[in-house]
Amino acid sequence: MTLYLQPDSPGPERESNWLPTPQQGIWFVALRMYLPRPEVIDARWHCPPINRVV
Repeated sequence: MTLYLQPDSPGPERESNWLPTPQQGIWFVALRMYLPRPEVIDARWHCPPINRVV
């Protein structure tokens, strides 16, 4: 899945996966998991990194 985390629209065809961010300042991503598997609860699972594409 590709999500676009950026202040400006990535274009009409990609806006369904766009999460607007502030133009300036600090922001963060929070991952909320509902009914996580045991490997999440006991910290064996690690979230994949967020890659910056310019």
